[in-house]
Amino acid sequence: MISILSWAGRSGNCIENMNRQIHKYFVHPAAVLLFIMALASLYSASGTSGADTFVMDQRDPLLFLKYRHVFLAAGVLELLLSAYLLMGCGLWTKLLLAAWLSTCLLVYRLGFRFTGEPNIYDYLGDIPARFFISAHVFDLVMLVVLGWLSIGSYSLLAVLWHKSPKPAGITPTMPPAPDKQQAPLPGGATP
Repeated sequence: MISILSWAGRSGNCIENMNRQIHKYFVHPAAVLLFIMALASLYSASGTSGADTFVMDQRDPLLFLKYRHVFLAAGVLELLLSAYLLMGCGLWTKLLLAAWLSTCLLVYRLGFRFTGEPNIYDYLGDIPARFFISAHVFDLVMLVVLGWLSIGSYSLLAVLWHKSPKPAGITPTMPPAPDKQQAPLPGGATP
């Protein structure tokens, strides 16, 4: 009995350690990246980034809002999620929200590419140039960041789900195999 209790105690410590590791190596870096993305989006929406004011007042082909409003909404969402990742409670909620936002941004980018519009980061004005990179390279970097955020959050959600305690009535078992009896042939004969 003592060994079972000590194992249960270790199991709890293992899960707590795993949660700390997830915060340290995924949640906190994700919050920092989202904060940087939020600053870039809000800076572009403000019109002071060198982005053409005429372009920022054009309608987005997917959301039918002005680009300025799309960048403003994205920046506010990224900023709110960044703050929640740093100060909020509940690892599941943090990972679900990160997965949701990264999926929304990736789907938007995919849809934007299918419309034949130019690179979305062309609308950021001089932000990529401040980092001494082209808009195309900046686009690839942002794609890698969103991919990391999406794959990481979905993967960690799967790990947490697998490691979480299941209700007593649910056990992952195979259904019983059907009997290998064959149906009788017509006329009552058996094979």
